[in-house]
Amino acid sequence: MAHPRRVFVPGVSWHVRQRGHNCETVFHDRDDFTAFIDLVREQTQAADVSVHGLSVLTTHYHLLVTPNTPRALATAMQTIDGGYSRYYNRRRNRLGTIWNGRYKAKAIEDERYWLTCLRYVDQNPVEAGIVSNPEDYEWSSYRVHIGQEKSTWIVSHPVFDALGDTDFERHMKYRILCADGIPRDYGV
Repeated sequence: MAHPRRVFVPGVSWHVRQRGHNCETVFHDRDDFTAFIDLVREQTQAADVSVHGLSVLTTHYHLLVTPNTPRALATAMQTIDGGYSRYYNRRRNRLGTIWNGRYKAKAIEDERYWLTCLRYVDQNPVEAGIVSNPEDYEWSSYRVHIGQEKSTWIVSHPVFDALGDTDFERHMKYRILCADGIPRDYGV
């Protein structure tokens, strides 16, 4: 039986996450991480989805996105998950699914929750015990949010912009907010 079509309200942000089948590793090396992030960049831009944050770990990924049309996110995610599965299977000479079902998507309902979600996404490598400091992890958007890296495709959001009047103020305020760690009340 086919899954029902997902329709997302344009302008509403979503926390999207996907895990490898049986929580298995689906991102093994630099080539895998790069291929996936390139696919996310290309397909979200093609589908008209703004990406505000991301974190790609070995067994799963998180995205904080805002679709700009009703079918944009569903279209992008189908292409991203399917495209990466084909890449992964071709590269490892295997068949079958690599994902643990359909991606999960949770609406971000208010400004505080939006910022909490961004912090969660950017700090996920610390929470997973991969690094001690989020700026040490290459495969997340944290370094963009603190001004250590530039990005042509990570899109700022009004909630992030409200952290300060200048980029410097926003970057410093976000760094301070993240120094507290991941809020324990964040439900995934």
